[in-house]
Amino acid sequence: MATKPLTVSRVPTIYSLAQLEETATFPPPSPFPPPSPFPSPPKGVISTPDRAVAELAGSLLPAFHYTDVDALDGGRVRSFGSFDSLTAALGPAGGEEATGASPPSSEAASDEDAAMTEPMVVPQRSVLSMLLLAEWEDRAERGLFRYDVTACPTRVLPGHLGFVAQCNEGRASKKRPTEFRVDQVTQAFDPAKFNFTKAAQKEYGHVLLVPDALSRRAQAVDTASLLLALQFAREADTPYLRLGFNSLGAYGTINHLHFQAYFLYAPLAAERAPAAELLRAGGALAGVSVASLEGYPVAGLVFQAGGSLADLARCVGAACEALAAAGVPHNLLIADCGVRVFLFPNAFAERKARGEIPEDVVESQVDPACWEIAGHIVMKRQQDYDTASQESAWHLLSCASYDPANFARVTEISINAAKEAMRGRKLATAFRY
Repeated sequence: MATKPLTVSRVPTIYSLAQLEETATFPPPSPFPPPSPFPSPPKGVISTPDRAVAELAGSLLPAFHYTDVDALDGGRVRSFGSFDSLTAALGPAGGEEATGASPPSSEAASDEDAAMTEPMVVPQRSVLSMLLLAEWEDRAERGLFRYDVTACPTRVLPGHLGFVAQCNEGRASKKRPTEFRVDQVTQAFDPAKFNFTKAAQKEYGHVLLVPDALSRRAQAVDTASLLLALQFAREADTPYLRLGFNSLGAYGTINHLHFQAYFLYAPLAAERAPAAELLRAGGALAGVSVASLEGYPVAGLVFQAGGSLADLARCVGAACEALAAAGVPHNLLIADCGVRVFLFPNAFAERKARGEIPEDVVESQVDPACWEIAGHIVMKRQQDYDTASQESAWHLLSCASYDPANFARVTEISINAAKEAMRGRKLATAFRY
């Protein structure tokens, strides 16, 4: 099959593997570079690391192109079972060291375990995954991080859920302070407070997906922004990359629409937890199924795509918009290359304001947001990390969970909103003809 050559022009361009698979006849390369389709920026408006993101308008920026085909391969639907080779190499959850930098080696298993399991195969990285990891390493080498996450001790806690505990004592003292009210889910964007247009372009302390940095949208999910996040996860093409979202009131600390993402080479506890089906794919939500987590400290819904990321985005996006309108703080976890989305209503801040959180949990200074609720808990004190267990993790996270009656209300709001969104989709399709 012919392979499309990569060329460098005035605008650095990164191509996805999907483009390399296109069949076409290509002319011989020209000795002269092709003219750039992008106009030259105004004088003095060139993207530079020390300038603020607000100065990006008119700059020459790298572009990442990806396939926009929405249909999913039926075999792509994954669950926590896709980590079988990893967990076999590690052994049962309990006491193992975990890392966010590189996959654990199967050599860590004993000779007896190795004889009983097949060698772990590390999947090849996609272009996007390699780009993210390379950019991360570049920022780390330049000393731009506020703390070195690779130096933070990390381990998988004993127990069937396999919570990942990490100790980062600088997390509380070096984190950028929150500049808005924490008890309201919907708040207007305030350009006077910190937002991503004020961040220096060199900043990369977290992998942030900002759907439109210059539009200055408040921190609230809709269908379009969620679809972009799902496509990002799909293009990364690895179950080790997850995306998360924290609404205001659920420990979103910057009121500017963004998702967080990072690599963790271990299953998250929420991915291990069983779920009871509420709506089967093929009904009111077309190819999207909905389930409720069982045997987990935080009540949550699991939306899973069957054949369309767009339909998944419609359902979850509509649910989030309805919850925001109802004043329900919530967190999202996007897993399995964008195929599954976990939705957690979060009651922790409200309970904390009412003085209902146990004193030992308050003293830990851990406020559960999307990553903690999903199962990666960052401890801010050494003693909490040293004594961490599945029981203590459960005790902490259960403080964020809605009680059964209120969770039933959240479930009804979410599913009704999703159904309404899918009815609108079918109506729009009918009108198209």
